[in-house]
Amino acid sequence: MLLKLLKYDVRAMWHQFALIWVGALVLGSVNRFTIPWNTQHISGLIQTIAMSSLVAMLIAMFVLVMVFVIQRFYRGLLTREGYLMHTLPVHAWELVLSKLLSGVAAACISGAVAVLTLLVMVPVKWSELFQFQVWWELSSVAFRHLDGVIQLLEFLLELLLVLVSALVFCISQVYFSITVGHLFPRRRVFMSTAAYFAIVTLILPAAARAAHRVGLFGWIDIMPGFFRLPFAALVLLIPSALFLWGAAWILEHKLNLD
Repeated sequence: MLLKLLKYDVRAMWHQFALIWVGALVLGSVNRFTIPWNTQHISGLIQTIAMSSLVAMLIAMFVLVMVFVIQRFYRGLLTREGYLMHTLPVHAWELVLSKLLSGVAAACISGAVAVLTLLVMVPVKWSELFQFQVWWELSSVAFRHLDGVIQLLEFLLELLLVLVSALVFCISQVYFSITVGHLFPRRRVFMSTAAYFAIVTLILPAAARAAHRVGLFGWIDIMPGFFRLPFAALVLLIPSALFLWGAAWILEHKLNLD
C-alpha cells in the first residue's frame, strides 16, 4: 500500500513541478546564447533579462519545494483531505513516510535540475564531445589515476548520503512540528511554528550537548575516513526517525480534524 501512496504523491509532485523544471532548463539554454562566452556582441539588456529570469526561476523552484513539503503533509493529513486519507487501510507511518519520500524526491530532483541548468549554460561543441579520441584520452587518464578516481566517487557518494540524511532530518522536524501544533484547538499554524522554533533552539542544542558529553563526535574523529561520512549520516537519521515516529504516533492516537 505504501507504493500506491507514493505513486499518488509522486504524481502530485510531477503536476506541480514539471513546468518549472522544464522552464529552468529552457532558460538555461537561452542563457547559453546570451552570456558572452566568445567575442559575439549581445545586448546588455537581453543578458540582464535572461540571467534575471533564470535566477528568479531557480529561487522560485526551491521556494516551491518548501511549499510542497509543508503543503502536501498539512493538506493531505490534517485538513479535509485527511478524512479520506485516514480512512485508507494503511498505517499512519506509511502516510508520513510517503509524504517524506515525495518531499525528498522533489528536493533532490530540483537540485539535479539546477545543476543541469548550469551545465546547459556552458558552451559545448557536441561534435567534439562525441569524438572517440576525446573519450580515449579521458579513459586513459582515469586508468592511470584509478585509485584517485575511485576515492573521488566514494567521497561524492558519501557526501550525497549525508546531504540526503540532512534533508530527511529537516523535513522530519517540520512534520513533527506540524503535528504537535495540530494538538491545540486554536492557532494551530502559530503553535506549529512555535514548536519548530522550540525544537531548533531548545531540544536540538540540548541533544547536541548530550552527544558531546558521551563522546559521540569523538567517535567520528577516530573512525577511518571511509566510515566518517556514513556515520554522520546515521547520526542524523536517528533523530529523524524519532521525529517521524512522533508525528505518526500523534496522527494515529491524537488526531483531531475538527
